[in-house]
Amino acid sequence: MVALGTAVFILVVALLGVGLVRSGASAEGNQRSPSPWWLLGGGVALPSIVITVVLVATVVTMRALPDQAGTAPGLTIEVTGSQWQWDVVYPDHGVRSVNEVHVPAGEAVLLRLRSTDVIHSFWVPALAGKMDALPDHDNTLIVEADEPGTYGGACAEFCGLGHTGMRITVVAHDRAGFERWLENGARRG
Repeated sequence: MVALGTAVFILVVALLGVGLVRSGASAEGNQRSPSPWWLLGGGVALPSIVITVVLVATVVTMRALPDQAGTAPGLTIEVTGSQWQWDVVYPDHGVRSVNEVHVPAGEAVLLRLRSTDVIHSFWVPALAGKMDALPDHDNTLIVEADEPGTYGGACAEFCGLGHTGMRITVVAHDRAGFERWLENGARRG
């Protein structure tokens, strides 16, 4: 996209230069009418080519992305944003945490996102794109940590004065470590 944008920019600047040179010649009394080929080439053909190239690049990129629709998540976690924290509930296990999501590494996990007050946006860049948490609608996001580790994230939608402190941490465990965490969390909860 950067290369295509650069090429189009150079072409537009070159055509602008040609237009300015021709305009200077017209001012000296040498009147020329614009060729219809310039209008067809610059106004129809060039934009059509650029749009086609961008469309092809987009389709190729989208086909290369993993298909989350075919991934069957084994775990569902409810994540509710409120000013200024994330409430995390594991409904099948009776476990609750705040500002921390624990997941098994290497497994798809479905996050059901919602909000109690204003629009928040759940964003953990290393695991997935951002997804809005809305007060009147549940959104879902599938995340999968490839390996155990800690992944930082934040609310990516300005939600009030405490917005900058609304952080989220995703901790990915190996399967046995995740089961131990669930068991300890159930005892605490």
